[in-house]
Amino acid sequence: MSKRMISISFIGLLLIFGWFWTEGYGFVHTDMTGNSIEEALFHYSLNGPINFKYGEILEIIETDNKYIVFYENFQTRAVNVAFIKKKWNGKRKVSTVSGSVQIDSFPGQAMPYSWKWLNEKDLTVYWGVVHDPHINNIKIDDEEAIIITVKNITIWYYKSHETFSTKEISAYDKNGHLIEWNNEY
Repeated sequence: MSKRMISISFIGLLLIFGWFWTEGYGFVHTDMTGNSIEEALFHYSLNGPINFKYGEILEIIETDNKYIVFYENFQTRAVNVAFIKKKWNGKRKVSTVSGSVQIDSFPGQAMPYSWKWLNEKDLTVYWGVVHDPHINNIKIDDEEAIIITVKNITIWYYKSHETFSTKEISAYDKNGHLIEWNNEY
């Protein structure tokens, strides 16, 4: 075998090893992959930031070859949202996680709802937790958000295929009256 053939074989083996390494076949113990969404979140919880600990999945929305996963963080009694991608090898990988939103409102809190956003390339999700039981709908720049209730937690979200930009977010009661953020809440 010639030196050239040995060099090509060695480079090929390095490329194959690198591919397996980056795709989470178990060579890297800190990767955020799993065979299921739950397993990927669990691995992220073990190896990721402490404030994003996985407790229980509340809702999964499939969109554009990725999942938007709302999950409860038992340690902080909060909701987080993660983008999870389905990889070429069938595994799931946590690609981005947003900050936490508290499930409970606190006495004297002036927020009828809370909100965060999560962005990745061509998808932005504006989302939050509804604290005021009078809220019937939430609008983002006059477009209605989706509101779901899971385990007595009311979550709202709005998907946009634009990059993150400042949006006007407003909440309305069942009669269409605006619910303001004020100190009397």
